[in-house]
Amino acid sequence: MREDGQRRSGASDGFAMGTTTLRGRDTGVSRRSNGGAHSPHRERDGGLPMSVVHARPCSDYEASGVRSAVDACLERLEPVRLGLRPGRRVVLKPNIISARGAETAVCTHPSVVRAAAEVACEAGCDVVIADEPGYARTGTPEEVHAAAGYVEACRGLPVTFELLKRGGYRQVAVSSPLAIDSVLISSLVLDADLVVNLCKCK
Repeated sequence: MREDGQRRSGASDGFAMGTTTLRGRDTGVSRRSNGGAHSPHRERDGGLPMSVVHARPCSDYEASGVRSAVDACLERLEPVRLGLRPGRRVVLKPNIISARGAETAVCTHPSVVRAAAEVACEAGCDVVIADEPGYARTGTPEEVHAAAGYVEACRGLPVTFELLKRGGYRQVAVSSPLAIDSVLISSLVLDADLVVNLCKCK
């Protein structure tokens, strides 16, 4: 799910949620979209799967409006919707850029994280909220997510907060490589059944 925000007001322009396939798994991704849904399973040059994206306007970060936007996106995104099933491990990845509050519009807004977490928890998923901000060298997962407002926003939900470095990284081969033939990816991501990217437009 993509969040487009305005730095001065903190108001959101809208959301775009999407899915693609990574190593046989449905993985939430984001791509710029002018709205509507792209045809699923199309391929880009080189045979890579094309993301399916649905955009939804949202005029502010009021909780019910954000949740409605998320629900509307999921109605159009069958791979993500079907991936939210009881017992599945779902990683929600917000974009934590720095230890600043929601009013600065720097990180993914807490209401967006809350809405996505609600959907996954209501589906019976095991929900982990995780990122790896470059500045967080010594902080605990709870401290890092609290600074971004996510711990308070998700209070009452059965979610776990993590850092992507915990559990280590695994080397993964790159198909049709252009410059490098392998990359290191967080084990948290590789072991998840579904990964939803809650990115912040910068």
